[in-house]
Amino acid sequence: MAKGHFVDRHQIELIKRVSNINPILDHLKDKEVLTQEQYDQARAIPTTQDKMRFLFRGPLKAGEPSKDELLSALEKEEKYLIKDLRGKK
Repeated sequence: MAKGHFVDRHQIELIKRVSNINPILDHLKDKEVLTQEQYDQARAIPTTQDKMRFLFRGPLKAGEPSKDELLSALEKEEKYLIKDLRGKK
């Protein structure tokens, strides 16, 4: 099995392909991965791709639990994308 967290291994594809970002941001704020300030900053970013880059550059550097919460949100909001990525080796 490939090393590293799923969201790290698929970072480029996630940045390119995630489309339903606002519920993901809501989930991350609810689970305290994002502070209110970070949430507001992310919501103000105009493109989904740049919102995902913001997450990878900052809040997700906190470690595995924050990445687990992102994956949990992705499994709910982007289930077909996650299924597709899991099918790729």
